[in-house]
Parts: sequence; C-alpha cells; structure tokens
Amino acid sequence: MKHSKLGCVVEEHQRDCGLHNAISSVLAPYGNMPPLLSFAINNQFGESGKKTELFKKFGLDAPHIVKVVEQYVKQEHGNEFWQEIEQMRR
Repeated sequence: MKHSKLGCVVEEHQRDCGLHNAISSVLAPYGNMPPLLSFAINNQFGESGKKTELFKKFGLDAPHIVKVVEQYVKQEHGNEFWQEIEQMRR
C-alpha cells in the first residue's frame, strides 16, 4: 500500500468493526499510508431481498463504487490522471 495513491475496501456487512477497521489497524503502525475508501453498510439491519438490489441500495454495486473512486481521483489528482486510468482499463 505504501506505493499506492488510494485503497478501497468493499464489504457486504456492517462498517463498524469490519474489514476497513481491521485493515486500518494493520496499516496504522506504518504511517504515511494513502487514503482508504470504505464501502459498507452503515448501521442498518434486517434487510432482505435480491443481492443485486441490496448492493445497489447500500452503495455496494460496481457503478456506485466506480463513481465514488472517480470523483475522489479527479478531486485529488486531476482529470488527466483519471484519463490515464481509463486508458489502462481498455
């Protein structure tokens, strides 16, 4: 992670005490780590339904994650950097 500009954690359960927290705890002693975006469920329980619908509702679907990451990258590193990423994806 120390050579990365951004980390992302996607977990299909509660944010509190989840994977993001565990990763942050492991990386903290190394200091100077890049930002870590977290996609998880925020203190809600008792939902049932189709997985795709629930992922969309809680912002865990791919289009939402890409949108948030794109906004972050453009804000922090500029449009040109995002365009380089888009070129690599093709």
